[in-house]
Amino acid sequence: MEACSGIILRSPRPGQANAAPFQHAVVINEIMYNPISLDDNDEYVELHNHGDKAVDLSNWEFNDGITFRFPDMTMLPAAGYLVVAKNREQLLAKHKGIDPKLVLGNYTGTLSNRGERLLLTEPKEARHEGRAVATKPLRVPVDEVTYHDSAAWGEWSDGWRQQPRAARSPLRKPAPVQLGKQRRVREIRVGRS
Repeated sequence: MEACSGIILRSPRPGQANAAPFQHAVVINEIMYNPISLDDNDEYVELHNHGDKAVDLSNWEFNDGITFRFPDMTMLPAAGYLVVAKNREQLLAKHKGIDPKLVLGNYTGTLSNRGERLLLTEPKEARHEGRAVATKPLRVPVDEVTYHDSAAWGEWSDGWRQQPRAARSPLRKPAPVQLGKQRRVREIRVGRS
């Protein structure tokens, strides 16, 4: 992969047209902001691996919108889901059917009820001619979502009622944002209708 103007390319192609952008298998799948309970501790962000191989999330980070570093040996299985909660214990207490291994937390910060940008990054070692050139890894964007509080979403979102979720998701409960396979959209509008 090679970075070019903030876009990660599949492979370097010096002197040729750029390769197609690299699209990671891990995406920000759902955002629970402004929960119907009006308790910020009920917030969460769900990740989904739509790939066919498990992904090691060790030291990945949310570092815009909210702050969270994934612990070492955090694996997201192929076709799997993982929830990062504002308050892990509270989420598990309210959603008793969730496998605790699928819920991480606690993140710092709060998801804005008016919208903001969420950025998920992974560490990558900067190399030149096979040698490391930086003392610490670079943070490379994996996925980002900008959501807004607007009338573009149905009456079930944004602290009122909620839209249906994917049936295989670990929460198996409604949530305001369903991104699913339409993930190529980078501008997400959510809010009251």
